[in-house]
Amino acid sequence: LQSTTQDLFELLERVQSSRLDDQRCVLPSYFSQ
Repeated sequence: LQSTTQDLFELLERVQSSRLDDQRCVLPSYFSQ
């Protein structure tokens, strides 16, 4: 269970950081619609 939780946190961190990178590109065009 411990290792699964660890993996989940790592996955979340990776997803959040990549999502932040995406928002830099996506948000300006999203707001300009």
